[in-house]
Amino acid sequence: MTTHAPHVTHIPPPSMVVARGSLAGIMVVLVLLGRVEETLPQMYVSLGVLLGLYLLARGASILDSVIAYATSPLLRVRWLFLLWAGASMLWSPHYSPTALSHLITLLEIHLLGLVLYDATRSLGQLRWMLLTLVVTVVLSTAQTLWTGLSADVMRLSGVYGNPNVFAVTSLLAFAAILSGVNLGRGIWGKILSYAAILIIGGGVVASTSRKGVLGMPLMCVLTMVVPSTRRRGAIAAVLLVASLVIVNATGGALQRFWGFCVERTVAVGNWLSAVGSVDGSLVDRGRLLAKGAALIVQSPFIGHGLDSFYWISGEALYTHSNYLELSVALGLIGALLYYGLHAQLVRKSLGRAIRRLPSARFTFFLIFLMVFLDIAMVSYRMKLPTLLMIACAGWLEGVHEHE
Repeated sequence: MTTHAPHVTHIPPPSMVVARGSLAGIMVVLVLLGRVEETLPQMYVSLGVLLGLYLLARGASILDSVIAYATSPLLRVRWLFLLWAGASMLWSPHYSPTALSHLITLLEIHLLGLVLYDATRSLGQLRWMLLTLVVTVVLSTAQTLWTGLSADVMRLSGVYGNPNVFAVTSLLAFAAILSGVNLGRGIWGKILSYAAILIIGGGVVASTSRKGVLGMPLMCVLTMVVPSTRRRGAIAAVLLVASLVIVNATGGALQRFWGFCVERTVAVGNWLSAVGSVDGSLVDRGRLLAKGAALIVQSPFIGHGLDSFYWISGEALYTHSNYLELSVALGLIGALLYYGLHAQLVRKSLGRAIRRLPSARFTFFLIFLMVFLDIAMVSYRMKLPTLLMIACAGWLEGVHEHE
């Protein structure tokens, strides 16, 4: 019988305290400091210290995880993707000043991924990291709502510096709660988790992000696919709908944000059906889509080189779609290599022995959420989603090794 943490390596209690503390710190730093330019120095310094503490706590045993990480069956396709991304600069017909920096970012993400992979594969700490993620997002969202609702602004972004990043990070925490992560034990833990859903929902509405507004009902619908999450998904949906009814009845800043959400979401339907008015953002995306498709046709298999769209499209913009961005830069081969990890994680998370476990459910929700979000955002260089996927890969491999 598989248990919730069958693959835990026992280490001395003081070392475990240091390891868990550094993991919690890493998650907090990734959530709060990983996007805004002004906080990048603090992020790198903090991650360096926390990484050192974790390696100190693990000692020489981390060497086994280095080998396991490098030879991971689930991550093998990701290593091929990194090699392909680096090699693409050799055949790029245009000089891209940022291609090397993007490649370095990818390497930094996957270097830090070793720690998360080891923590979940060897120490069984995926739930601990997800709990930290939820708490950090809920507190930062509550602070943003508390200080921002009275401001005369159209969209809130909080510490993230970007409303869409705010919404996407909130959706990751929402997925963790729906998968079964509770903010405590017993009935009070569930009550706090449902309260967290309302706070996260308020943050997504205040961001007025189309991805966020459409992503929350998508996640609730996805819970219906997994029997063990149906009840939680149904309760979350009822709570969110009830909160919107109350918001519209009482008025205030949240009602203004929600009205803007509705306008932006309707504009998407108008854009897709070519009926009615659309906003400037959608007009720009339509133009980028057309130019991206033309560039893909020019080099469908190997692409034009990493970060090539920005420089050869004449737009000086990225495509706002991960599928388009990767297909232009790395061709069909690169896009398939990138999403190969997604496919591997879904396949493993649906195994009969583990699919009832919260961590397996989170893996399933995370992958489908990112597949949806990638339609309208470029995520391959985002730290948090990629690192969560690496953590899930470590947990899945640890479970399968000890079944």
